[in-house]
Amino acid sequence: MAKKRVWFYIIVFSSVFLMGYEPPEQQRDSERTSASSTRGCVVKQGELSLIGTNPLTTQLSQPILLFEIKPASPEETFLVVVRDKDLNVVFERKIVVSQEQYIPIKLSSQLVKSENYNVVAGLLCDNKIRHAKILSVDLSKVDYETASDQLIQLYLEGKPEIEFDAKEDQEQN
Repeated sequence: MAKKRVWFYIIVFSSVFLMGYEPPEQQRDSERTSASSTRGCVVKQGELSLIGTNPLTTQLSQPILLFEIKPASPEETFLVVVRDKDLNVVFERKIVVSQEQYIPIKLSSQLVKSENYNVVAGLLCDNKIRHAKILSVDLSKVDYETASDQLIQLYLEGKPEIEFDAKEDQEQN
């Protein structure tokens, strides 16, 4: 029985080798992270994506996060929160969005090199966090220019006047 198994492995490996099999490349992290929703929201929710790799790395102390939002209703509330490793809120902004658009958000807080942060963004469900459509991405500052930095820079160069139909919500959570 053991001889049959050995011959089986030899035949399989040699045929794979002769056919020129190469294992598939490791899947690269996408350049867009999309939000997913939980069940239970009674209101139709739009689509939310963060442009950049996952995990997100940046050379900038005050990076720009670029979100793509496609609202499903006339007005949707978009919330973004950045927390440090101790879960302290480093940045928070709430915006009401009424049309499909890209929203660049520059963090007002300085990131510390080699410290990990967590970016959580969501389209609120009926203006409430419960059942929101959310995405979560890790963020860290590095010493070199990253693909995400280059991607956002290209977007900003193509949009000399960033126009977006959004207004900041003055409510505090």
